[in-house]
Amino acid sequence: MTAFVANTNFLELIGLMDALTDAYINNASVAVTTIEDEDGNAVFPLSGSPITMDYVAASNGNYRGLLLDTLPFVAGVCYIAHIDVDASGRIGHWEFRFKPLTRTTR
Repeated sequence: MTAFVANTNFLELIGLMDALTDAYINNASVAVTTIEDEDGNAVFPLSGSPITMDYVAASNGNYRGLLLDTLPFVAGVCYIAHIDVDASGRIGHWEFRFKPLTRTTR
């Protein structure tokens, strides 16, 4: 994932599938529940609810969530986004590592 400091960013979960049937899951409840820095300090949620990740129409199990520009990211610091999935009682958990950059011109 490419992310930029002080910018709106998207976090994507690509190709969510049922491990037993190999069928794509297009109707799950998917959310970013926390984002932590490399020391385990939460930068989200400081208050409020998880970030909902919506199903991308006509995709095969792809979900996308909007990370607001107000998240206190620091360039070059490693962050871990925790994503939880509930697909009709089938539960999944992912952790995505990313390092935001400062957007520059060439």
